[in-house]
Amino acid sequence: GGIPIALHLASTELILQALQEDVADIFNCSPVSLFEFVRMADVAGAAGKPCWHGSAVDLGLLDLAYIHACAVPEAATIPHDILSTPLHVNDFVVDMPRREGERIAVPDTPGLGGELDMRAVEQFRLSNGEIR
Repeated sequence: GGIPIALHLASTELILQALQEDVADIFNCSPVSLFEFVRMADVAGAAGKPCWHGSAVDLGLLDLAYIHACAVPEAATIPHDILSTPLHVNDFVVDMPRREGERIAVPDTPGLGGELDMRAVEQFRLSNGEIR
């Protein structure tokens, strides 16, 4: 019983330490790479601990990548907070997958499953530059 304790961690090493010390019931896995997220979730799942992917209120293209990564590990069963697109004026994606409550379909088209909205890029561009 009681309230589940969640730890917000950024690496598999920290998940392993938390599991060794038995200090959490669930994990918010928010590493710098999606590969590391899947590895963290798999380690948590092997210990019988569910997890979710946290976000930094990202735009649509990164949310699309998160959707794919979150569909991989079996332990990623806690509703993810990655779909922050309703918080933005524009998510910069043409036809973002439709949400239904806490669920969203994994895109099945090539790549991330979304197209960069170039009209939005033009609308919100602050300046032009050249990368050398």
